[in-house]
Parts: sequence; structure tokens; C-alpha cells
Amino acid sequence: MKLFHFTLGPVQSFVAQARRTRDLWAGSFLLSWLSGQAMKAVLDQGGKIIFPRVTDANGTPVDPMLKAIMGIDGAPTPQIGSIPNRFKAEVPDDFDAGKVAGAVTEKWKRLANAVFDSFVQPVAGKGNEAQGIWKRQIDHFWEINWVLGDRPENRGDDDIWLDLRKNWRSHWPEPEGGDHCTLMADYQELSGYVRAKNAAEQDDFWAALRQHAPDDYLDIRDAERLCAIALIKRLFPRLGNEKLKQTIGWTPGDNDRAIANWPSTTYMAVAPWLAHIQSKPDYITELDNYARVAKDNIGNFAKRVSEQATYLATLGTLNDTHLCGHERWKLSDLDGDLLHIHALRNHRSTYLSPSPLTTNGEDADPEIRKTLVEKLARLYRAVDKTPRSYYALLLMDGDKLGDLLRREEQSPVSAALLDFTRAVEPCVNDDPEHGGVTIYAGGDDVFALLPMNTAIVCALALRRKFGECFAEHGIAATASCAIVFAHHQAPLRQVIREAHHQLDDIAKEKNGRDSLALAVYTPGGVTAQWVGKWDLSPTPVERMQELVGAMQQAEYPRGFFHKMRDRYGLGNASQAVPDAVDMKKLLQAEYMQTRDPAPPPDEAERAIERLLAVCQPEEGGPINIDGGFIARFLTREED
Repeated sequence: MKLFHFTLGPVQSFVAQARRTRDLWAGSFLLSWLSGQAMKAVLDQGGKIIFPRVTDANGTPVDPMLKAIMGIDGAPTPQIGSIPNRFKAEVPDDFDAGKVAGAVTEKWKRLANAVFDSFVQPVAGKGNEAQGIWKRQIDHFWEINWVLGDRPENRGDDDIWLDLRKNWRSHWPEPEGGDHCTLMADYQELSGYVRAKNAAEQDDFWAALRQHAPDDYLDIRDAERLCAIALIKRLFPRLGNEKLKQTIGWTPGDNDRAIANWPSTTYMAVAPWLAHIQSKPDYITELDNYARVAKDNIGNFAKRVSEQATYLATLGTLNDTHLCGHERWKLSDLDGDLLHIHALRNHRSTYLSPSPLTTNGEDADPEIRKTLVEKLARLYRAVDKTPRSYYALLLMDGDKLGDLLRREEQSPVSAALLDFTRAVEPCVNDDPEHGGVTIYAGGDDVFALLPMNTAIVCALALRRKFGECFAEHGIAATASCAIVFAHHQAPLRQVIREAHHQLDDIAKEKNGRDSLALAVYTPGGVTAQWVGKWDLSPTPVERMQELVGAMQQAEYPRGFFHKMRDRYGLGNASQAVPDAVDMKKLLQAEYMQTRDPAPPPDEAERAIERLLAVCQPEEGGPINIDGGFIARFLTREED
């Protein structure tokens, strides 16, 4: 028997280059699905997947995606990717690694051909060698690396094989010319025209392609000019049940409507406001009245593309309440852009009709938008609350998994990871205290979107579940997490990039792992960031929650944290306190001076101790007042 290592990439450029949540899910799902095809090719040749654990002791698949790929009777139709892009297998001596790479390529091209035939072929003639560009990009996108060899004497020495193999560069994509894709900038957009010379022809090509997409004005926006790879991510969920079964093998989640419609970042931002509305029957009535006005003015646009099939667990009442008495509409189906007044005012991003804009780029009927804005403002007043502009993006990753695999037997580690993977969706999606949406859950990785007010609680639950899953197999393991509280209008690609920075560079590298990193990301970039360890008792995360509770009781004046940062330089640089300065007494004095009336000294002391428990977790260590800014940010009523 021999050992076989396999990896499929690129990961970041395929998954993270996303403009909408559907792109993000599609990239994660397809990468997992293609890795599963590689696993199937190994199993078909008599191999055994050693890591991660995807089969039982008898070789029967237990991972839901692999079960679906193998065509096991009664297998579920998974919607979330669960297979990582890298695996290790034990294979027979006559194993043919070329068949594994061939299986991945064949499945990828079959899916690509289905998207091309359904949406691109009818208009390819309007482009400048569009079919040739498509073929070049499809044929040369994936970087498949594998290593096959005899088992080394020292267990774990083979784990570096793939890293060494990847240093031997053998994947050289074809040169890309012309105008760049607006989503994946390393690739040429599909029309083949150069805008400086042939803008009209380029526009005609994309206008024709939009008309062949099922939702012509939303699947591909006016300003979007995409490459073949980006188009597959964007449009494969629109293939419909039959073609999905012919290409993927099943309809993910057994619902082609659900995979085509994912909650927008705006919807995730308004989710806490919707939860507030469902707390009182009178508020629900007011929302329904607004929905009636929206439906009367814009018809099906009142429950437009993103929010159909969006059922957050925090919105249980609205999930069960029919909009306007219409049996097929729920109040939770209302489009997020119609619930956030700043998004509704933006006529270039929030369309209200099939022909939304005139040739001058103005509303086709500006009175409709004016009416909806007025009615939405009235709704805000009626429910005594306005929605925030921020949602949460969560990344989680196990710490030093490679070292763990070299120390421990791989079987229990794989079993623990499988247990954790199974626990992610129930924790993120189904728990009414969290109400998030899982984008990917496989191995030690989690990628999810959440309402900003539930993200920290969800992260804490996931971290505990991770430790419990390993403890049940007699192994001590930790995980790090990053949460970015992002403005709903901030480019999703930049938010994802910041989340990876917070996870890899801050929570893991800088803070020594087993940490949670938090950041606030506005349209102008990061304005506050904080990191704390999970393993202190009480944990900084629990202390952060206590500080948030104190903020909700208005215990800290609004100008206090700005004064501390501006006057004493206690920002996210985590400045060390000079030995000669008793910072606790200084902050206490400033706190008493800022409060009106001034509180008693013992109350001020408790307030500063609560603050320093978050901003200075190690006594005498650096102070980062950004912990206070984040706590205040989480409790603000409006932006």
C-alpha cells in the first residue's frame, strides 16, 4: 500500500472573490464538491481516505456530501460544503493518480458546459471570441497537486509532501488579455471586447447575456462584466432541478429556489430590527401595512431575489406570518433593501421595476421610491427603532492541526472533526439564539454570516463545541475565531480579506491562538479591533459580554472612550502603560469627571475594573481601549 496526498486550488481566489452571498456560497460548495469527486475516484480504485474522516471503519461514506457524490440510496442532498480541498489516502500499489485529477476535470467541465449551453451559447456570437475565452479559462483554472509514495518510517513525515510538491511550480495559467473581470480581476471578461475601443459592442454582449439569465436585472448587474469562472459561480444555481441533477448529481438542499436566493448583507444587518418588530403584535401589523404598500407599488419586487427562502431562526414569528394575507408570501420574505432606508434611497442598487432606470440613470418612476421611503420612515417611527447597517462575518479554524496530527493518531482526530462539522449548522442556523447562515463547515473550518447582535454568543458556542468534540475522543484541542462587524455596503471581498487577516495574523499569530478577534469594518476600513483569549477564567469574551451589558445600561458616557484614545493614545496599537502611571486611578478620575453627576468613587472603580478586564486582560500589560469602542458599537441604537 502507498500514501496519496491531494490538494485542489486556488482556494482564496475562487471562494473569497465574491460580490454577493450567493457567490460566496457557490465558491465554497463547488470547491468542496470537486474535492469530493477526487475522493470518489480514490475510493473507486480501492483506496481508503485516512484524513479527514469521511468513511466509517468499513469504508462506507459518512460525510453527507461524499454520500451524495457516491450515490448512496437515501443519502441527503447537502447544501453546505463539508469536504476540505486537501486530503490523505492509503491506496493500492497499482493506483492511478491520473484518474483522480481526470475525475475532477471531467466533472468541472460538465458543469461549465451546462452553464455555457444554458446562458452563454445563445449570445456567444455577439462577443469577440467569447467561446475561446471561455474554453481557455475553464481548461486552465484549477491547480491540482498530488503526491504518491511509500509510507515513511516516521509517522507524519509524509505530511510535508504536498508543501514540497507545491513549491515545484507546474501550473502556469494561460495569459489573460483584454478588459478584466469585475469580480475576479486576474481574468479577462467574457465579451472579448476592449471597452476603450468597442464599448457599444461590449455593452450589447452583456445586455444580451443578462436577458438570457433567469433574473436578468439581478443575476448580472449593469456594471458587471464577468469571466467564465465568475459566471459559473453566479449562474450554476440557476440551472434548475434537472440540470443540477445531471451535473452536480443532486439539487443542493433539494431546493433550487433556496440555493439561488441567499440572504443579502443588508438583510443580515436588518435582522435584529426584524426580531424587535416580531416582539409585539402591533409592530407586526405595522410591518404588514408597509408590505402592502410595497406590494401594491412594486409587486413581486417586494420579496425580491435575495430574501426568498431566507428563514433565520431568530425570526420565527415572521417566518410563520403571511405577508398581506398572501399564502405564498411571508413577512420574512421582504427584501432587505426595502427595509433599510439608505439602501432604498439608492436607485442604482435597489431596483423597483424590471426596467429600473432611464437612459440617464434615473428612476423610471421616482414617485414610487419617494412613496416607499416615506412609508418606511413612518414604520421606523411606529416601531420606535431603526435598523443598524452592520452584519457579522465569522471565520473559525482549528489551531495547529498539523502538529496535532503528528502527535495523535489520525483516526480519533478525524472522528472529532467529523463530529464538529455535524454540529456547526445546528449551532449557527437552527439555534434561535444565533439565527445565522452557514456558508461552509468542513473539518476544522467554519464560515458563516450572522446578525451582529448574536455573533459573539454563537462564536462562544462553536468554540465550546469544538473543544467538547475533541475531548470526547480524549484529545485536547483549541480553535481561533474572527468576527468582522461589517457595514452592509462594504465590498464583500474586502470584508472576507479582513476576516482572514483578523483570524490568521491577529487571533493566531499575534495573540498565540485559542483566541477571538473582533473588528468593526466601515466603508472606510477598520475603525476598531480587539482580541482576547478563550482560555482565561472568566474568558475575555465573557467579560466583553458583561461590558456590553453595562453599556446597555448607559454606564459609560459617549465621549469617554474618544478621550481615552485621543488624550492618552490607548488605541488598537495596544500601547504599554509607563510604570510611573497608575492607569487605573487615571481612568477612574477621567470617568468620574465625564459622568454628570459624578458617581461615587466605588462605582467608578467597578466601572473601570470592568473596562480593564476587557481592554487590559493581563495586569500591567498593554491597554487597548478599542475593546470599549466595540462594546459601545454593539449597543448603539443607530449608526
